[in-house]
Amino acid sequence: MRPVARPSGPGDGQPIAELLDRVLGAQPRALREAVWRWRDSAPSGSGEPGFVVLERDGRIMGAQGVVPIRVRVGRRTVLAMCTCDYAVDPAARGHGLRLKVAAVGRAALSFSTSSNASAGTVLRALGGASVDAARDTFVFPLRIGAFLAGRMPAVHARGIGAVADRVVAAGRAVGARPRRGTEIRGISEFGPEFDRLWDRVAARHAVQVVRDAAYLQWRYRRCPYGSPWAAAVVRDDEVRGLVVVGTATSSDVSARPTAGLLELFDDGVVPGARRALLAAGMRYAAGTGAEVMAARAGDPALARLLRTAGFRVRRRDSSPVTYRAGEADLEPFLATDHGWHLSFGDGDAWDRVELGAEVAR
Repeated sequence: MRPVARPSGPGDGQPIAELLDRVLGAQPRALREAVWRWRDSAPSGSGEPGFVVLERDGRIMGAQGVVPIRVRVGRRTVLAMCTCDYAVDPAARGHGLRLKVAAVGRAALSFSTSSNASAGTVLRALGGASVDAARDTFVFPLRIGAFLAGRMPAVHARGIGAVADRVVAAGRAVGARPRRGTEIRGISEFGPEFDRLWDRVAARHAVQVVRDAAYLQWRYRRCPYGSPWAAAVVRDDEVRGLVVVGTATSSDVSARPTAGLLELFDDGVVPGARRALLAAGMRYAAGTGAEVMAARAGDPALARLLRTAGFRVRRRDSSPVTYRAGEADLEPFLATDHGWHLSFGDGDAWDRVELGAEVAR
């Protein structure tokens, strides 16, 4: 009997969790359920189910998580389906396309930001495409000595590393302080001032997740993976730019403690704001003990800034960001790589597993 795709129901949590553990790797059940509840609370008001499942003879053989996310494409705001947690039991391989079709449905836009290569392959098979710029992960060594360890005697690695770390730290401070009349403030909660910031930055990119106060609060203050550090450039008590940095500390992800640049954007009013925010984020990351910082940049201007700051590019064989337009008039915007504003904060690209996969490549 062929598997049947259907929306998930109240009794499906346990078999979905067991399937994900088998196919994608085990996670504590409490954490999985916390993540599912958080996804269901996304500020979209869509009421979409958290999963679409493949069922055969009463057994769940496949699962596709879906999170409704508001995305601005051109001058429109559309409800997009961000897909995650894609898993198909080996006994049902070949039916994954049916699962993906049921999950993305008639959505105006479907996209995936995951390192799950199978999910991207299936979405492309449905007529989707990839964002080539997302192949690049920008990486900066925050602890030079850690990278030298194993390549030379320990005493030399420590000595050279300590000198190099001081040089790098000095470089982060040069030309990276806010202009007179501005300051960088730590952010604990995202209030109405971030709605005003979004109103000013919305038109700066052709394709981007709606980064208003509701989204930022949901993404960075209610996420079960933790509440990352955030700071804003402020002038005349108005927020002009934002940086968000998260850290990955789980030892089962990467040998190197890693920090991720989750957000970096501004409204263009304060000269040098993004450079100052980036430097502040790098100082914070170094202070956590992270050995490496990673970033994603679809915006060519941000990519240039990262390179100028000393980040180096690691290029993947394929892009982890794939999309499918459900409406033809969106395609011209989506097909332009340099029009996308991407970050590790988009979709499910930031959690301890995903970042570790990016940096380990």
